[in-house]
Amino acid sequence: MLTLENLIKQHRTLADLFLPGLRAANPFKPIKVQKEEKPFKGKPYPTFFKFRDKAYRTELYRQCPSNSRSRIAFETEFQNAYRQARREAFSQSIARLQQGTSAAATTLLKVMIDPNASASVRVRAADSVLNHASKAIEIEDIEARLSELERATEASRQMTKS
Repeated sequence: MLTLENLIKQHRTLADLFLPGLRAANPFKPIKVQKEEKPFKGKPYPTFFKFRDKAYRTELYRQCPSNSRSRIAFETEFQNAYRQARREAFSQSIARLQQGTSAAATTLLKVMIDPNASASVRVRAADSVLNHASKAIEIEDIEARLSELERATEASRQMTKS
């Protein structure tokens, strides 16, 4: 005659659940939690998609014969917001580099004047900061030109749609 304990020991799942003293999770929420729980409000990122060059919630109709392929291009605001955040962070880094050019120039001048200083490392670091700052100015100029081109392209698209 099998006892309940022997039955539990024979079945691995029951043994894993009951012998170590674990409790099975209740899949149902208690009434108190159900009353206090707020409804889920999802954010639009990154699951906010729309068809490229179409308004949001616009239906897209396209004929696609059987056994053939069709490509549908999507846009998502997440990608744009992510790129914008990266641009802003990079812009702040550029500004900090530009602020450091004065100190780099001072360090370079001090090393040039101080005969006891080990000049090679300091001069190289100062030179590097100055080079990065000048490149940063070039990058900001290119970014401004690109933004203007993007605005002009978008404006011309709007004009052709009208």
